[in-house]
Amino acid sequence: MQNRHTHTNGDVIIHFNVKFPEENFIQTENQLKQLEEILPPRMGMKLESTEHYEEVKMMEY
Repeated sequence: MQNRHTHTNGDVIIHFNVKFPEENFIQTENQLKQLEEILPPRMGMKLESTEHYEEVKMMEY
């Protein structure tokens, strides 16, 4: 609803309905290449020092 007092701010509520893809939605190498062409280039992460992190290996739980 509009506010007749233009110097006051109101609340803006935006509701998004997001449908995420199913797990493993990319089935072929060709689909992966098509997706990479659509998306912007990947940004590489350059870590200078190991002072603030340590390497880990993921294991199945």
